[in-house]
Amino acid sequence: MGVSVEQIVLHPIKAAQGVSVEKAVIDETGFLYDRSWVVVDLDGHRQHKCEAISQRKLPKMATIGVDIDEANDVLVISAPNMPQLKVPLSPKEYLANTRVEVQCSGVSTTDGGGWHLGQCPGYSAGDEAREWFTEYLNRGDVQSSKRPVTRYCLVRSVAEHARSVSSYAGPSQEKTSPFNLQQIAVNPQDRVLYQDFAPFLVVSRESLLDLNRRMGTQTYPIESFRGNIVVSGAMEPWDEEEWAMYTIGKTNFRFLKECPRCTVPGRNQTTGEYHFQGGEYDGVKGSLLTPQTTLREAFPEKAADMTWGSWAGPFFGSYAACDVAKPGTVIQVGDTVKVLKRRPSRSAAQDFTNALYWLIAIIVAIVGLIIAFW
Repeated sequence: MGVSVEQIVLHPIKAAQGVSVEKAVIDETGFLYDRSWVVVDLDGHRQHKCEAISQRKLPKMATIGVDIDEANDVLVISAPNMPQLKVPLSPKEYLANTRVEVQCSGVSTTDGGGWHLGQCPGYSAGDEAREWFTEYLNRGDVQSSKRPVTRYCLVRSVAEHARSVSSYAGPSQEKTSPFNLQQIAVNPQDRVLYQDFAPFLVVSRESLLDLNRRMGTQTYPIESFRGNIVVSGAMEPWDEEEWAMYTIGKTNFRFLKECPRCTVPGRNQTTGEYHFQGGEYDGVKGSLLTPQTTLREAFPEKAADMTWGSWAGPFFGSYAACDVAKPGTVIQVGDTVKVLKRRPSRSAAQDFTNALYWLIAIIVAIVGLIIAFW
């Protein structure tokens, strides 16, 4: 038994629930329909104005269900105590609507600090969708209850406005990037819509089983890690972090970087609440961020990867890009994964990177002292 694709999950609306599918089409920005829609705060009363909203800032997004109805060319959206909402799948249906300059960022609503990975302009899904999201997301918003009611808008991306990964990572990353990722294998054609970082996020069942073992739990769900390709089979836990080049079916994939995790993997992907909300999960006592704490304690060198800058944190899963996909290329559940090339040992590579980082920091400090006392 080898390694194969166990599950493919699309997340059409960023931060909303995923859709498990048997097969998925690869286009120029990842899977067709994946992170193709996003919700923004048009007024900036509760979230940073026109920022792509994530569960990090609005956990209630996890309660929004999504279904892809290709037979009727619509995206079907649902939420508790709300009527069903349908919007077109095709981006062409949105081009006559209001253009929205979506900010792909994580900006503080108090001091303006944070990070920014460029803009991905899109088009409003229209008045009905705006009214639906405005009603639902303003309702019972405890975290922002002291702020004015705001207008939430569903936005559809178009491929021509996709962001280039090379603008914030890889050899040609811009100076404004919050990362120090010049060494990763980014190609000019690597583009994304409203994904956080890369076209694909690969997670493994074996790594999840190892995490469950370390936490003492049995059923912690892989959905909380929001990967879009789940692999499993005859592999060691965390082996996916060492795949430099690999094929899924007949399609070539390229490792970019391990994925540092924020607070989202701690949350239930249908309620938005933390799994350890009551201080216990699966009969195991823990804190809200027990998965992250467990990973940090088990693999401290990963959590201290300074190339991620402010994103540094415990890893789960690997970001990837697809090299030679032709329009309409399909991968499906059951496809075999074949590793073509492995990465060097992380410990050795990380030791070198950290040593280089600190050497540069010491040199800069010494130069600063010399200038100060000149």
